[in-house]
Amino acid sequence: MNYEKCMNEIIEFSTKFYDSLDFAHNIEHGKRVVKNAKVIAKNEGGNLFLVEAGAWLHQFHDKIDEVNSFIKTLDIVK
Repeated sequence: MNYEKCMNEIIEFSTKFYDSLDFAHNIEHGKRVVKNAKVIAKNEGGNLFLVEAGAWLHQFHDKIDEVNSFIKTLDIVK
């Protein structure tokens, strides 16, 4: 798996979604969530890729089918 490529695709996918949300849940909100999640993952020894991916995708709670379809396009698991 190419983590950097996958993460870039996740960020691009998420950014388009955040652009359609209200000011309280825009891309800046997404970036803050990611930043805080990465700090916690580093301090707690979490899987940084999974934590960052989850943080970027956390706002998709009402669009689970869309996220599932997107994830299947990523080269995560062989």
